[in-house]
Amino acid sequence: MDNKISWKQNHRGALINLRIKNDESKMNWVIDPDYLEEVGYGDKDKLFGEFTLTISGEKINSIDLNPKFSKSKDKSVVSFNVEDLLITETYINTERGLKWNINVKNLSEDKIELDNLGVWTSLAYVMYRDKNIMRNANQSAAVFSSISPDFTKLAAVRRDNTSPNLGMYQTDGKVLSVGTYNEYSNRFFENVSPSLDGLLFHQLVLAGGYDKKLEPKNDWIYSHQSVVLDGGEQKQWEFYLAPFTNQENFYEVGRTFGHPRINFAPLVSEDEQMLSFDRYNFKDIESIFDQYKEKKGLKELSLNKYIEDNKVKFPVNGMGEHKVIITFKNGKQDMVVFNKMKSIQQLLRDRAEYISEVSYQGADGKVPYSFSPISNQGESLGKMNFVLQECLLDPGVKDINKKN
Repeated sequence: MDNKISWKQNHRGALINLRIKNDESKMNWVIDPDYLEEVGYGDKDKLFGEFTLTISGEKINSIDLNPKFSKSKDKSVVSFNVEDLLITETYINTERGLKWNINVKNLSEDKIELDNLGVWTSLAYVMYRDKNIMRNANQSAAVFSSISPDFTKLAAVRRDNTSPNLGMYQTDGKVLSVGTYNEYSNRFFENVSPSLDGLLFHQLVLAGGYDKKLEPKNDWIYSHQSVVLDGGEQKQWEFYLAPFTNQENFYEVGRTFGHPRINFAPLVSEDEQMLSFDRYNFKDIESIFDQYKEKKGLKELSLNKYIEDNKVKFPVNGMGEHKVIITFKNGKQDMVVFNKMKSIQQLLRDRAEYISEVSYQGADGKVPYSFSPISNQGESLGKMNFVLQECLLDPGVKDINKKN
């Protein structure tokens, strides 16, 4: 079998090295615990495959547990006994990529509620503490997430824009969101580059996501739903780690894992949005809804009547964030999030007006003719420069005196 991925795990079963076989640079696509130790970051609890769990208010970190770990040539199994739960992570090397399965089973006869379950997927989002610029460009990745109940995917892209890159594609289970944890050192005053070094750890949120009563009040986009397991019940999630070359190929690889392709504008300033679907998935759509929030609550608009060919062109009524939920005939759901805002021209006008009417201190100000807040970094001068440029460039300012 022609495997695309090679990988290594530590004694606990966490992924500590993952390479794409045809990658001549031999980049490690996951965070390396040796590097964490080298730079003094104590984050071994966030290595790929470790997890956080909350049951009935009790927080549990997998790093505090003793897992069972076994590995053969193309398969490894890591299992954790957590009270009456058995959590098993299985890695299988296939021709399509590295398959990663997460299974949670209730061993008791009683119902168990998972208030939170987050599994670390710590890809190599690293700014190395290294004078070798090429290491930060070629051996580090930026990670872009596309969050969806059934079609979440992550794209880890090299900073020097070479290939191959690494994608992660959801193929089973429900994903609520993707969280991040940042570990960094501010070395601005040490006259070194990079002056801000650190790592970003990504976590798949499979249940909850926040402690109870600490959920963001304005976060209506992503679910905070807990997971309830009846006695003897089990739930599973599955993902594939597979290489890709560029942005277009990222979606092409996703299609092989059943991911629909949806094109849309992430930001609109007009009163209209258009979604376009590839022909492979469009015929399988059951329903489409646009959700947005107003002061009175959440609004929902059915978009089915706007479906034409493989496109959906619909009016955008509310300002701010919109979530479009696409439900397919097999029950799976995808979603896209976009923002409606005022035109850039109007935003600049509003900002210039605020600075002029509110920030400007005038002749009687503590610092005459300044723009608050005052600092030694030239912010007041920058505000003045912004207002002058806006007046000169904005054709809506007809009075020449205002331009002067």
